Amino acid sequence: MSDWLPKQIDAYKLGRKKAALAGAIDLDSLHELKTMVSMPGSGPGAGTYETRINAKISFDYARGAALIQGQVIADLVVLCQRCLQPMPLRLDSALCFAVQTVSTTATCLVRGTQEFELLEDSGEELDLYGLIEEELILSLPLVARHALSVCPARDYIAQAHEPVTEPGADETTVKPFSGLKDRLRKSKTKPH
Repeated sequence: MSDWLPKQIDAYKLGRKKAALAGAIDLDSLHELKTMVSMPGSGPGAGTYETRINAKISFDYARGAALIQGQVIADLVVLCQRCLQPMPLRLDSALCFAVQTVSTTATCLVRGTQEFELLEDSGEELDLYGLIEEELILSLPLVARHALSVCPARDYIAQAHEPVTEPGADETTVKPFSGLKDRLRKSKTKPH
């Protein structure tokens, strides 16, 4: 896929034509997402990863709504929260929207077994990049981490979780509230 997707689309026109789009999006066009991911050239391991965002989208028209279905695959670079090193992350997000001009209180449209999230048509062209960017942001992990088996910090983590015992350490357990139990018993047996 080397063609670029259009930033703005007429969802109704594409839906009536039952059109399909396939192409790429430059990460620089997705400002919010760009601020959330670690970019090549900005830290340790810089330039070792390539970011790519590709999408395949099909359009349809039913019940007065333009239906948008597709898949977005993004190969990004995020910062691992264990080792603070860049790590590759693949996001695979499904698009399933219905653009409708009529205002309704419903939040989804069901067609067969497929459920479409409703978008209200503002009368302008739809911002396809904004729609894709929101879906990718929602697909980001809450805490991005390498798998422990490949994380550069795995040796440090393993060492930090080993029990530390010093030779000759006193094994006496201190129970600071042990005397409290006796005092409570005495106070219950005293007449008021």
